[in-house]
Amino acid sequence: MSTYDLEISSIQPDFASERKPVGDFLASQQLSYDLDVEHTVVAKSNGVIVGTGSLAGNVLKCIAVDTAYQGEALTNTIVGELELEANHKGIEHLFVFTKTKNRSVFRSLGFGVVAESSAGEQTDVVLLEKPDGQVESWLKILEKYASPGGATALVMNCNPFTLGHRYLVEQASRRAAEIGQKVHLFVVSAERSLFPEEVRFQLVWEGTREFENVLVHHGGPYMISGATFPSYFLRDSEAVTSAHARLDLQIFGQRIAPALNIDRRMVGEEPYCPVTAAYNRQMRLILPNYGIEVEEIPRLEYAGAAVSASKVRQLIRENRRKEIESLVPRSTWMYLNSPEAGPVLDRIRRENRRH
Repeated sequence: MSTYDLEISSIQPDFASERKPVGDFLASQQLSYDLDVEHTVVAKSNGVIVGTGSLAGNVLKCIAVDTAYQGEALTNTIVGELELEANHKGIEHLFVFTKTKNRSVFRSLGFGVVAESSAGEQTDVVLLEKPDGQVESWLKILEKYASPGGATALVMNCNPFTLGHRYLVEQASRRAAEIGQKVHLFVVSAERSLFPEEVRFQLVWEGTREFENVLVHHGGPYMISGATFPSYFLRDSEAVTSAHARLDLQIFGQRIAPALNIDRRMVGEEPYCPVTAAYNRQMRLILPNYGIEVEEIPRLEYAGAAVSASKVRQLIRENRRKEIESLVPRSTWMYLNSPEAGPVLDRIRRENRRH
């Protein structure tokens, strides 16, 4: 059957009655219907779904075609519809996170491979982007900050920046200074946290200015983003989370670390978040294969508990403002008491979620 004989339409992902048939179809294809999708296209034959695809930010995902319709260019049609929607939203840089067996399909549609991870049929994944070659352009910008003799890396979300984060930066700065190294501190860029990316970046930059060997960077699209590590922001199975973590870390080991001569990555212990704890475990397994030492630092404690961003957000929800001051640097405390923080604080009180 030609794709011209199929009905191509979009649905409202927020409506349960419209989500369920798509979710059931994806489940039949051993895929899940992610909660973060913003736009979904379906292809139907005689009222029955035979193909679908979704857009979440700048990531194409949840793409599947019934086996009876594969080879009929239906994937091309679905992706084309999603690209049109992205274009309407002003999105020019697209990613697709898919199984490695689909690599050639997306290559034929103009997507280039960023990285892939293989660890068994169910977790073989590949990340592609369009236009092709954007990752190389991004790395050339990073290379300007490289220095000989190695470097230390930190990657943080800082939602918000706490004294626990600052303690980790201080430890990294001191240890790097002992061997004449810089510290490259990357603030996660994905706009999926309660505190906006520009706010998080500014709080980190202001709170770490005293450390002369620390350079603060935007994490960009290739480091714990909705494309490289979607499980950081979604509740997925352990197998899926591990596959995502491996891909994100392979991008770091293969691409980012060589650009900046990074030979050590420091991370704080994670007693609370299972996703971050799983990511740390994968880090210890994967990064040494690229000559990168992983050093895990005990978390800073206050009143017998680790200082964490999740604790700060909890205190905001409970209106326990006085207790927050002892957990955050001055830059964060000043922001939380500013008029600009009002909408963010209101959102935290309304939404009780992981990040």
